[in-house]
Amino acid sequence: MSARSTAYFEHLYRFQNPAKIISGASALEHLPVELGAYDAVRPMVITGRSPGFRGRLRRLLKAFRDSQMTFVVYDRLPEAAGLSDLKALAGHFRDAGCDALLAVGQGCL
Repeated sequence: MSARSTAYFEHLYRFQNPAKIISGASALEHLPVELGAYDAVRPMVITGRSPGFRGRLRRLLKAFRDSQMTFVVYDRLPEAAGLSDLKALAGHFRDAGCDALLAVGQGCL
């Protein structure tokens, strides 16, 4: 790795967490419990405005209704997201005080 790329990576936050995939009829409703295990209280939901957007959002609202969590919806990620899009997403995540990330949808998500 060059000195330039090493300097770039020195400023990144590093976090490793094994992937956990949950599926099945009640998987969505179980999300607040799973996030709670990581002490998350303000997740950000990344989604696109593709067909079915409103239905997915309604299902998420229902899943989180009885939890103490409030989630932030970020629906400005384009189909082919570039670095500037991801930087904007990271800034919004920080500014909104989010502590977890959920990707819901299709395409680049």
